[in-house]
Amino acid sequence: MSSSLKNRFCRQPWSFVEVHANGNIYTCCPSWVTKPIGNVLEQTWEEIWNGQVAREYRQSMLDSSFCNCIQSNCPHLLSPDLPPGSPVFDKTTLDLVWRKFKVQDTSGPLVVNFCYDSSCNLACPTCRNNLVLHKKGSDDYRKVEKIHRIVVEEIIADAHRLYITGTGDPFASPFFRSFLAEFDRKKYPSIQEIHLHSNANLWTEHTWKGIEKAHPLIKSAEISIDASTPETYSVNRKNGNWDLLLKNLEFINTIKSIEEIVLSFVVQDNNFREIPEFINLAKKLTNIPYVGVHFYKILRWGHLSEEEFEHRAVWKPSHMNYNEFAHIWKKFLVSNIGDPIQVTHNLHSFLET
Repeated sequence: MSSSLKNRFCRQPWSFVEVHANGNIYTCCPSWVTKPIGNVLEQTWEEIWNGQVAREYRQSMLDSSFCNCIQSNCPHLLSPDLPPGSPVFDKTTLDLVWRKFKVQDTSGPLVVNFCYDSSCNLACPTCRNNLVLHKKGSDDYRKVEKIHRIVVEEIIADAHRLYITGTGDPFASPFFRSFLAEFDRKKYPSIQEIHLHSNANLWTEHTWKGIEKAHPLIKSAEISIDASTPETYSVNRKNGNWDLLLKNLEFINTIKSIEEIVLSFVVQDNNFREIPEFINLAKKLTNIPYVGVHFYKILRWGHLSEEEFEHRAVWKPSHMNYNEFAHIWKKFLVSNIGDPIQVTHNLHSFLET
């Protein structure tokens, strides 16, 4: 463990879960931790939420060992400071509060990420090899249907915030779209916010009208783009339409309930030269109170071959274009100091070289 982490505390194992299509439950991004806390297709929700692995995760936060965290991937543990909104805190700042957390938790997660339907209108190479749209009646559809029932009937019972979705698009999934269209605030009184993560190609005015019941709760969104030009967008967001994206961003900019928008960019070999221009897309969202951009370093998310990953991972010092990337990246960070568009990322190591 890094000496800089010995006095840090993370709240995630008490407050957050991701539910995946194979039934696995994570208390953090799967790329940032070593294992799930259980499987909802094999165990009851209570067996998972207060099971051995969940208690192990919570204990590692109490003693600051972070033994199940992949520290080189987690932007919160990599960050030299702890900005507002980070789930990681300095124990001194929290004073006695962190000591009140126990390995056994009597209430459910406050934030639930719907990651169990990977249905999407795009087939981005960083995410998948092919278009995924589950056909009704198929085995995959029935599995998602089973997991969805457990999520909406048990897992989100105490949730304050929903995240839809970390693995596909909320408007491409029949389950997520129906959930939003039929949302009943009386059934879920604890839920105060719904965060959408979308590629925005389906986020049209017509689609938005179809989920009117959820409008008051949809206060934030992340829109994944991965490009600053239509040419690169057509490669990185396969099946996406750049002109439609821009048109939909114009519409999204008029939605009064939305308080925060983050545009995201997975940094890779074919787009790193477009990093400086990406912030200009965010500057078009003039009516949204908070607008930011977030840069992810590409990680190997399972479907990429080792060779393809190494070709794309320009952030690695071994990459042939690493020096050029590092120069552009550092210059970009310096040029945006004081800019009203906040820049966040998980490339903190470049601040130290």
